[in-house]
Amino acid sequence: MPGAGFHSGGGRPRLHQRLIETRADMRLGFVLILLFPLALGPVLAQDAQRIAAVVNDKAVSTFDLIERIELVIGTTGLEDSPASRERIRAQVLRTLIDEQLELQEAERLGIEVTEADVQVALRYLERQNDIPEGRMIEALEARGVPGAALLKQIDAELKWSRVVRSRLRTVTITDAAVDEVLARLEASRGRPEVRLAEIVLAVDDPSQDAEVAANARRLVDEIRRGANFGAVARQFSQAASARTSGDIGWTLVDQLPLEVQSAVADAPEGSLVGPVATRGGHTVLLVLGRRKALEPDPGAARLDLELIALPLPDVSTQEQEDEQTRRAEQAAERVTGCDDAEAAAEATPTALHRDLGTFQLRDLVPELRLAAADLAAGDVSRPVIAGGIVNVLIVCSRTDPSGALPSRKEVRDSLLDQRLELIARGYLRDLRRVAFVDIRL
Repeated sequence: MPGAGFHSGGGRPRLHQRLIETRADMRLGFVLILLFPLALGPVLAQDAQRIAAVVNDKAVSTFDLIERIELVIGTTGLEDSPASRERIRAQVLRTLIDEQLELQEAERLGIEVTEADVQVALRYLERQNDIPEGRMIEALEARGVPGAALLKQIDAELKWSRVVRSRLRTVTITDAAVDEVLARLEASRGRPEVRLAEIVLAVDDPSQDAEVAANARRLVDEIRRGANFGAVARQFSQAASARTSGDIGWTLVDQLPLEVQSAVADAPEGSLVGPVATRGGHTVLLVLGRRKALEPDPGAARLDLELIALPLPDVSTQEQEDEQTRRAEQAAERVTGCDDAEAAAEATPTALHRDLGTFQLRDLVPELRLAAADLAAGDVSRPVIAGGIVNVLIVCSRTDPSGALPSRKEVRDSLLDQRLELIARGYLRDLRRVAFVDIRL
């Protein structure tokens, strides 16, 4: 979000991992893989060879568009229906056009990505999504999602990341800049902060404003129907925060753009806000939390967690949700701590047990974060429905933080991230400005 400033407590980027977000070492906007059954529509052979758009001297085929729509629907939780596909088609095509511009620039600069690079990215995704090594594509295609679409997206993201980072080599973050940020943070102690996630749709040509605003409203409708905000952000947002599920971290409220301040002023945690007309585009916001600056951050609490999960059907009735919740409550009653969580799951029909490891509270998806917020070591959460699953969390251990300034390295990295975002947005805007684009649909 332009003008948001340094995020004083956000830490490193996060990427959804099934029901949990975790740190993304690669800082790339890889697509979320949601592990639930999918019912995806067929690719119509007669449409496959049609041209959806011409970008300079390269074509984006209807096959490319349908393939990416399949991937988007299969990895975001969007409703799989003809109406839903039609609602997202224009925005998916715009994403593919931008991706083609990025690929053409990478080709012009001689930037290449090897098969080994793509495989490293796949291994990373498999670890983050608890998929056995080498089984990612198989897992996707077993659910009707074209694995080739993911490979193309990874290839494009790796190349564009290298293009943008080639511009960053001349950027220097001075000690004086770091000192200035630390001084400003200390002066902000105790002032209100908000943690937001964003989906930014850029408007480079004023004549496109109405179309972009309509696309933003369609995404809001899909999220309200149950699509995953973070996954939608990764697929559609044109801000650098797309790689962190849209999460921009903690920001002083009075440093937000005025239109955003007004939109989120009274919005409680978990609220979906917008779209908001912002400088250069339209933004959809999710309020993730509120706090006082540099006070101990509850979201930084580290919890060692185990999970009892009871899956729901793709389209569940209230009766089915009530039945699985009842079973989850029975499983929770059997648990006295992490030592017997697995046995409790085994004694509960349809229940699965997972040792989740250690995560910061802020890295849990909102439903589970609220359920775990006040739990101490040894406590068991109430059943919570999230991601098509009834969940029971067991806290094996918990370490709560104390308020402190970020390290100089964290400040420097954050400033570099901000500079990288500015470079990426400006770079792509320039490519769009001089490109020939002919949309055929």
